[in-house]
Amino acid sequence: MQKQFVRPMIVMLALAGISAGQGRRTFTGVITDTECSTGDHAHMQMGPTDAECVTACVSEHGAAYVLVDGKNEYALSDQKTPEKFAARKVTISGTLDARGKTIHVDSIRQAADSPKAQRVLMDEMTMTEVRAAIASGKTTVLLFNGSTEQTGPHVVLGKHNFKARYLGERMARELGNALVAPVMPFAPTGGELLKFPGTIDLSPETFSKVNEEVTASLVKAGFKYVILLGDHGGNQDPLKTLAPRLDERYRAQGVRVFFSGDSYARADAEIEAYLKAHGFPPSNHGGVADTSELWAVSAAYVRPDKIAVGDPVNRDARGAAVIGPTGVEGDPRRSSPALGKIFDDIKVKNGVDEIRRLIASASAP
Repeated sequence: MQKQFVRPMIVMLALAGISAGQGRRTFTGVITDTECSTGDHAHMQMGPTDAECVTACVSEHGAAYVLVDGKNEYALSDQKTPEKFAARKVTISGTLDARGKTIHVDSIRQAADSPKAQRVLMDEMTMTEVRAAIASGKTTVLLFNGSTEQTGPHVVLGKHNFKARYLGERMARELGNALVAPVMPFAPTGGELLKFPGTIDLSPETFSKVNEEVTASLVKAGFKYVILLGDHGGNQDPLKTLAPRLDERYRAQGVRVFFSGDSYARADAEIEAYLKAHGFPPSNHGGVADTSELWAVSAAYVRPDKIAVGDPVNRDARGAAVIGPTGVEGDPRRSSPALGKIFDDIKVKNGVDEIRRLIASASAP
């Protein structure tokens, strides 16, 4: 790499243009350097991290610290303090020179996390982070239940778990006052799915008991609203039965427990109506909606080269599914991530709307 040097006089001359008449204001952006001001450090590669690249460009190659806010690049009067904030998002208080190119720095502090940057998945948080989140007002917790089961040769066994984690995170961020408990990976699946390797089945009683004891732990942690949800058909009835019983148990402690099923049943009805309206062939387990929803979460969970026509959608006299030898109901060949995004958005909206109604009803006199 050919060394690049920034003349110290550039910063000095820029500072000469500071106008005392300009008011003090704040600027938010990322601390970077004049060699990598676009935020792309790949061409310099002065260290294994962006922060190390920034400090190396300044200390070894004559670059200067700058603030980039996505539209503008600002020179900084203070070239010492930015070192500890290299490659980080900050808020700078100061005045802007008459030409609008240099900030006369009064103070630099790390910027508050945006809602997207804040952690909401409890299994990615420390106990102090969970405690702080609850104290800050995140007193709702989503206890999302998935399932580990076969869904044909093109969909991974953890389909429901990956979807539950994804949907739970999106719902929590949309709600703004919620965290997501670790997803429950096992559920009642029934004998039809047990015909295939990889399916793990719990009895409804065991499933409910596990949810009951996890809820007790969440109440003890300090949550005031526990929302039971499921991304699998076998979850719905046990959770719907369990929630009122737990709500009665904990209500005297100022804690409410609710079942939220709209992200599953109501959303699925809307998705089915969409598929019919757009001329898709009948499908269900491992079909267009099932495959597309997961595909939108991550391409790693779908095997496109294995997508093929399954068995006809079949129900017994009780209305229960009869899964054929392919493990797939119907024709999933028109599945796509784009469709999955539409369907996942429907699930998130229905879930968030219902949870807000439930909490509002609990707060009503």
